[in-house]
Amino acid sequence: MSLQADWESRGISLFDILKQLIEGKSLDDSLEESLKATRLSNSYIRGTLIGKYRELVRTILVDLLHDWERFYALSLTVKKDLQLDQNWILAVICLCAQDIAVAKKAETIGIPLIFMNRKTGKEEYSDTSHLLREIKKRLEPEGAPPSGFLISGAYNEEYRNKIIHRGIQIDRKAADQILDTTKQLFTGLGLAK
Repeated sequence: MSLQADWESRGISLFDILKQLIEGKSLDDSLEESLKATRLSNSYIRGTLIGKYRELVRTILVDLLHDWERFYALSLTVKKDLQLDQNWILAVICLCAQDIAVAKKAETIGIPLIFMNRKTGKEEYSDTSHLLREIKKRLEPEGAPPSGFLISGAYNEEYRNKIIHRGIQIDRKAADQILDTTKQLFTGLGLAK
């Protein structure tokens, strides 16, 4: 098991560690506090696990802060220039991830992503709604029940396009719903790890 997998299997919360660091605790103390929830002995936590995880946590935090800094700079630009906020950015990321997830699943089960448009005579990419319908058709006869996401038709291409292409403003609740729907889709398509 990798160190990252070991870390995750113990249910250690990076959020809790960050909160403790902000409160002025040392990294070792923050790790110890988070590891207490595992109900392991204090001597094992102090003698083995803190040393084992210290560098991993540092690396994760540095990567997180680097990514956050770039995301924050983007969010300031989007807010200033487009009058949109982090909720919109999160929604766009999720909606694009949904498109990619559906395309990957379609490819893995042999559904072509490209079709010949009879009117124009040109090859075009199938839209996500079409691919979702094809995935559902393909999975039902094979006895693999499609996810609730596929059954409910939760994917709404018109709503997606309004968010991505027209920049409609959404609130935190809507952004969180889109995030939850995205996670459900990943699970339903068998892509969640």
